[in-house]
Amino acid sequence: MSSSARAVHFPELCVFDLDACFWDQEMYEMPEVPTADNIVIGDLNGRGEGVIGVLSGPHEIRLHDGSLYALQNHADGNYPGMKVAFASSADTPFAEKIGRASLALLEVVPGMTVWDLVVKRDWNGIDVNQIGRQPPLSSNKASSHFPRLKEATGIRYDKMLFFDDCNWGDHCGMVAGRCREESTCLGPATVRTPYGLRLKEWNRGLEAYRKQVDDSKQQKPKTLRYAGSASQSTSTVFHSVLHSGDYQYQSSLPFSYLSKSMSKRNREETYSPSSSHVPLQESEQGHWYGNFHNYYNFHPVAERCRILSQPKGFLDTIASAALDQNRLQRNVELSYRYTDIGCNQGCLTIEVAKALHERLLRNHGKVSFEAIGIDLDTALIKRANSIASLSDKDSSSSRPTIQFSFRAGDVLEDESVLVQTDITSIFSTTMWIHMHGGDEGLKRVLKRVCATSKHFILIESQPSRCYRAAKMRQRRMNLTEMDVSPQRLTMRLNIEEEIENILKIDGFDRVKDDGMTTVDSNTSWNRKLRLYARR
Repeated sequence: MSSSARAVHFPELCVFDLDACFWDQEMYEMPEVPTADNIVIGDLNGRGEGVIGVLSGPHEIRLHDGSLYALQNHADGNYPGMKVAFASSADTPFAEKIGRASLALLEVVPGMTVWDLVVKRDWNGIDVNQIGRQPPLSSNKASSHFPRLKEATGIRYDKMLFFDDCNWGDHCGMVAGRCREESTCLGPATVRTPYGLRLKEWNRGLEAYRKQVDDSKQQKPKTLRYAGSASQSTSTVFHSVLHSGDYQYQSSLPFSYLSKSMSKRNREETYSPSSSHVPLQESEQGHWYGNFHNYYNFHPVAERCRILSQPKGFLDTIASAALDQNRLQRNVELSYRYTDIGCNQGCLTIEVAKALHERLLRNHGKVSFEAIGIDLDTALIKRANSIASLSDKDSSSSRPTIQFSFRAGDVLEDESVLVQTDITSIFSTTMWIHMHGGDEGLKRVLKRVCATSKHFILIESQPSRCYRAAKMRQRRMNLTEMDVSPQRLTMRLNIEEEIENILKIDGFDRVKDDGMTTVDSNTSWNRKLRLYARR
């Protein structure tokens, strides 16, 4: 196949978003501009050693695997006719400066930086990249970045391929819908990369562009039609295809409706503790408070139980400590209480309580065990009590039972909700407390937990990326968006360590299993479970 024949199968312009797409960090979270004195040397996909990372304070900025693969093949000339540019709505001039410095340091192959390839080679030293959101750019890439890219490069929209993580807004949908050529009614092929640009997203993008080229040859009508009423005007509508990881969602809506909806999503309104609150529908509440009614569908109980029940793991450690504390009272019934904050409908609370109860019985013999679950959603609490009742009926009558008590309450607002307990668990609830209560609210709750927990605290906190994802979901659902910026939530960027420091001040240390290694583990959804014991 000749080069000219192959060229039509590749975009003339491949456009990458930067933060959380091309590379793994968000520039607005970085504290320093990287320099040549703070680089990380390593292997560049078997091409030799080069600059694989740059440091901004304690943070390392590194290209995602798909990004490096794409640029290396581009450097080798494997995508005839293609050039590369960046479209990034960096929040501040300082964030833009960090991004540009990183592009000038990170290498594609030894001796060739990203900037060397994308600016010096592709565009003969002319900077066509659109980075930032200061005028004439804005936060809307469809109305500012892409029109300027088209003007600077002379390349049609329907000859472009665009990758964006879309974690802060549906840039792919807006660009695909608004940036269209009149002659073909086609815009850039787009691929969302919510987990960063991996090899499979890169290949999916090339395939999406090839399919668009093939479809354009089939002499389809130039006006895209609304897949609804036959009387709907076809001159003001479009059909968009939005990609999310391995899933594809199709939306056929009047353009006038989408314009209003997008405008609403891009509004400046954000949540703060003083904001008035509009009552939410049940389907919306989980995206505001974290009280998802289908929670166990995407965070299975069995996964956490697998980690907790490992030999010499969390539950064995807790049970062994209880035995040591009561060794001199072997014939006296052990009274033990377990409290779970943010219990949802209680399934995980019940299974953890059963597993811990079993170990305590094995070690001590006589155990009076009480399990308390707390959640602010009364519907979930009602369901939890029903499940606990059924669970108790299923238990053998010959074995000691657990006394379950599920209660509705807000630990952020009501100090009396928490009672004295032997162990407290907080599974994926710290973020919601933090988002609603700010730094001081989260600290206040953690200190109450320390004050009411006699022996152990078990925490699974949501990392920083989860805050961004929560805000993204609120935006998609047209809910008022919470302010999760590091300016408001200063603990967010290093949340696990911040939580550990608070617990340490209040008398709890992270548990060591052998004096050398720390007992903790990651769930399959990549969150850390950590166990803390009172000194």
